[in-house]
Amino acid sequence: RHYHLLPLETAGRPPWLVAEVSQQLVVRPIRGELLGWLAGWGLAMVALALGLGWWLARRVSGPLESLARRVATAVPAPQARAEATPSGGARPAPDPVGDEVAELARAFDALLARTHDFIAREQAFTREASHELRTPLAVLQLGLQRLQADAKLPADAQATLGTLYAATQWMQQTVEALLALARETERGAMAHAPVALLPLLEQWVLAHAAWLDTQALTLDIQLDRHARLALPAPVLQLVVASLLGNAFTHGRAGGCVTVAFDGQALCIENPGAGSESDNNSDSEPGEDAPRSGHGFGLALVQRLLGASGGQLQFEQAEGRTRARVLA
Repeated sequence: RHYHLLPLETAGRPPWLVAEVSQQLVVRPIRGELLGWLAGWGLAMVALALGLGWWLARRVSGPLESLARRVATAVPAPQARAEATPSGGARPAPDPVGDEVAELARAFDALLARTHDFIAREQAFTREASHELRTPLAVLQLGLQRLQADAKLPADAQATLGTLYAATQWMQQTVEALLALARETERGAMAHAPVALLPLLEQWVLAHAAWLDTQALTLDIQLDRHARLALPAPVLQLVVASLLGNAFTHGRAGGCVTVAFDGQALCIENPGAGSESDNNSDSEPGEDAPRSGHGFGLALVQRLLGASGGQLQFEQAEGRTRARVLA
């Protein structure tokens, strides 16, 4: 109930007039309905604000999500361009909404197309080089072998032929190394079966016997038949050939090149303070490392080992240089 009080103007103690006015109130009877209307309008405004915020967020994040999907599904291969659309055409450009995200998407499409072209050129070069470089080298080696078999040639001519044959072998190994690096492989991700080192060294000695006879150093192989290293056999052949070639080229005359296995690494030790290329073994792949008369550069050897999960270390002590090849 609701009451109103009114004092009356009289002499002495004033009386009070009390009136019950509940039936004359305007707000109280509709208070519940008014609160319901206020709650309804409040919820409606909140829903409108949420809907507007969701719409704005979708409009802002939509291009980013489209760009993220395009990056996630991008395939850096020549065939990716044909797979971009069902018709085999080029990937459509992003909608010209005129914002920074669309510009970024267009730049990404241009970069992806350039990557596709680069990979296509690299694969074409690798495919052509694999045939066009190997064939002339095989012909040269066959011709040199036939000349070396001629017993009528003088000793100095035989020595020259041996040097030329060894040089063609180094060229062939360089080509094989470059082609191996050009192939797409996961770096160090594949486990390799251990390779016996002694047969590998014996094959190298037999292939370079004529060249070794002309050198001023001797070779001492201190390997047993149980010495093994968990690296790919082709990579080990190239690495051993390069390290031994550098050891004989830069070793001190009259010394001995020692090949041993310490249980963890293949060790090739030669007398001398090491070549400039040895000291620059950490050079970048793009740098021109010094070249010896044999071998294809220690920077390339390190790249080969790195691609196969191996390592190349150098140690110098007491006037000798030791190269350690670890798996």
